Amino acid sequence: MDACRLHSSVQYHPLDPPANRNHEWDGASLDVFSRPSVHPDPVRTGLNQGGTQSLLTDVGEFLALHFCDARIVYADSKDSLIQALAGFVCHQPTLAALEAMPQHSRRQMVRNLLQPYENRAWAQNNWILVRFWKGCGFGFRYTKSPHLTNKFGPKPPNSDNSNFTQATAPCPSPTFQRHVVEVLEGSAEVSTPFLNSLLNQLNWAFSEFIGMLQEIQNASNRPERVFIDSRQLRICATCFDLALALLRVLEMVVTVAPQLFTDFARPNAEFLLSRLCQLLCQVLNRVSGWSGCFGHVVSLEIPGLETIHHYPILTAVTGILLTLITHDLVTPPVGDQEPAATGEGGTGGGASSEQAPPNPPASPPRSGPAATAVGGADPEHINACELGQVVSVIDHLEACVRLRGEKSPGEDDDSLCTICYAYPATAVFRPCAHTSCRACVTQHLMNRSDCFFCKATIQEVVDQTSGTTVYQAQTLNSDTPTTTT
Repeated sequence: MDACRLHSSVQYHPLDPPANRNHEWDGASLDVFSRPSVHPDPVRTGLNQGGTQSLLTDVGEFLALHFCDARIVYADSKDSLIQALAGFVCHQPTLAALEAMPQHSRRQMVRNLLQPYENRAWAQNNWILVRFWKGCGFGFRYTKSPHLTNKFGPKPPNSDNSNFTQATAPCPSPTFQRHVVEVLEGSAEVSTPFLNSLLNQLNWAFSEFIGMLQEIQNASNRPERVFIDSRQLRICATCFDLALALLRVLEMVVTVAPQLFTDFARPNAEFLLSRLCQLLCQVLNRVSGWSGCFGHVVSLEIPGLETIHHYPILTAVTGILLTLITHDLVTPPVGDQEPAATGEGGTGGGASSEQAPPNPPASPPRSGPAATAVGGADPEHINACELGQVVSVIDHLEACVRLRGEKSPGEDDDSLCTICYAYPATAVFRPCAHTSCRACVTQHLMNRSDCFFCKATIQEVVDQTSGTTVYQAQTLNSDTPTTTT
């Protein structure tokens, strides 16, 4: 059994010449390699240990270079390839085989993984990135979430799936984390669309999840007995799993490449930080109390929703906040100065027409379900040093809130942006002459090119304070984010 004997399942575009089809694989072989518990037996295959590792590396390289191949047109073939690659990142032997690939193959694999999530199946793609990070994140060293450790009962229906993210042992990859940094830092044309799509999908997944929780809460409050469709429960749990995985990928990016968010000299950094903070505030506002639908549904302990709990999602959000704010703790704010992550750029001032910014809480809660879920965890998952960092960040945020103080008497509400009411409306759209703050129009232009108010196509955006053109249709200057239409 060797790489050249695995063939005939992957279907290429019929216009491709035969010379381009020198590597073809059968479905049974892909299925074998997509299962992380199944590895070639050196005795049965006649290979020594080195030969086994070489075979795994060859198979892994094929998967890494072809899972995103545009010549593969059949959906089943695409799914088989991405699932097989996902199986390779589950356990150390197969992950080591991927790390043993040539550097250019590893970089190409990461570049393919960091393509924008729009208009493609992205869940398995995102899960692979999570596997590169699991074991390094805040409170992310578990095989099974701590809240499930002491629970007894039927296993969740998808727990036997080898790609079930909450039931796989940590196996981080510093090698691929380094390649993620290289690819994202190397080109804003790669990093900005990817991070924007990541934030878009997080907003969608979490919003869908909360909407389903509200339906379940309403049903549970009815006086008559109500049966909830098991399909709805599965979708709800899946949306939670997707939101959690997206948060962990954001935690990885923020940790390994924080300058993408905090270095305002970089294009789009201020916009990305503002949008990230909006979403983190949205998650905290929904999750950190018992009175909302999240706490209510968790307390019901509904079969099928066992994975939904405060611990996994709060630790993911906490890990992002700690990374963003920890560097501010070294140099505490003086006078009226505010650090990047906790200043105006980090408060989520801008918003698109599709998402209004939530009001950020003055400080994270020190008691209640959030503190219980995180602070009550086993020291194996969160140690005293990490809890001390959380307390320091909370104190720092409270100090920043006191520093900002009340609105000065000279501020005029009429001059504020009517989208977010957080910044002055200094950006003028041409030709319709409507205005908003620069943060709002920047976020809006990432996805659309029409005016907020009249839906006319925006040809140009001018900053009134400096008189500079910050956006032109099809052409952008150096300090303006790349739009995606």
